[in-house]
Amino acid sequence: MPDTVSTLAELKVDTGFSWKTAQDVTVEILSNTSAVLYIESPAGDVYHKAYFRSGSLYQTSITMPALEKKVNLRLADQIVTVTLENNRIHYIFE
Repeated sequence: MPDTVSTLAELKVDTGFSWKTAQDVTVEILSNTSAVLYIESPAGDVYHKAYFRSGSLYQTSITMPALEKKVNLRLADQIVTVTLENNRIHYIFE
């Protein structure tokens, strides 16, 4: 492979490489607190914001950067860091 690629035809990309820059994530949250729920990046960027009703299962789907593997969930005075597993966020606030 040449050190410098000058045309797109010279570019070699592994067949397993994903060009996708975003991922769709399924969200399921349960809590006994009514408050605004924030789903944020570790840097504080807000990906999703919604009012959460106590005792109900909150379900939604969000799109976020494909490289993101952890998010912060903020509900009332609680903040937790959750690792994405199979493009899924599942958490029960105590």
